[in-house]
Amino acid sequence: MQPEITGMNRTIVIMLAGVVIILNAAFAAQPASQPAKIELQDDPPILARPKPGRITGQVTPAGKIKTLRAVSRITGQTYRPEQFDENTGRFSFQNMPGDSAYDICVVTTDGREFEGIDLEFISARLDRLAEMRRVELGVPSEKIEEQFSIEDVRAIQEFVASWQDFMDTKRILYIQCQGNRATVLIELMRTREFHKSRNQGQAQSQLVWRIELWYMQKQGGGWAKLPNVERLLRRERSQLDEWQKISVEYYPQLTARLDAAGGCEPINLKIPETPDPTRGRPANTEIDMLTKPNVLPPLEKTR
Repeated sequence: MQPEITGMNRTIVIMLAGVVIILNAAFAAQPASQPAKIELQDDPPILARPKPGRITGQVTPAGKIKTLRAVSRITGQTYRPEQFDENTGRFSFQNMPGDSAYDICVVTTDGREFEGIDLEFISARLDRLAEMRRVELGVPSEKIEEQFSIEDVRAIQEFVASWQDFMDTKRILYIQCQGNRATVLIELMRTREFHKSRNQGQAQSQLVWRIELWYMQKQGGGWAKLPNVERLLRRERSQLDEWQKISVEYYPQLTARLDAAGGCEPINLKIPETPDPTRGRPANTEIDMLTKPNVLPPLEKTR
């Protein structure tokens, strides 16, 4: 039996229903409860973005210059000078990406080539960044305790001579030492016949000639080549008479290094009158040349 709803009870029910409607509307208007929003921000960079810079210099005598360019061995990109004075040999490259090294390459009117060669260790840039970070954090610098010696030169020569691969002739042009690390500029050749080295109808078989940068480290008392980081500079596959026309020499002073602010020391080269076989491969030379490597810095200063 339903209870009888009196007039007063009816009024109370209506009032309660109104309160419920009002509360529902109020809650519906309020957004769902959410945690406070946190704005994500990138940490400021340790170093500012490198600024573009300018490479200047002079190559003399200017009358012997046929072409002049700058090359990044990392990217392979080639740059032409914005300005070149045919009378003085002065040149400039503009807006070059900073914090990078560029090898200046010169070809003379008689076909000789002179190229810069960056002999810094492959991790040199990372080492500089790490040192800047140490300074920022107040951490002591990492010092290289070991000194390079004539014994290290001999050990590297022995390692290269014993290296077994496709190439059968090897000659070291430069060794730049840094304690227990070294950068080696090396000439490699394949002179023995190989598969498809003699094309149909050819009287001579072809040879393979390469110029590479090796990065080596002293580990456990012995020197070893770091794997898979060597850098190829030149490669030719040709017959002997064609290969003997090559004339190229490498000079570290032809490497331009732009710092992060875009600054760079001027580059200067006086073209030598006679070729130097210790710095590269002169034209019309025998395959087997016995030369001593150029060691940098000189051993007298590393003892």
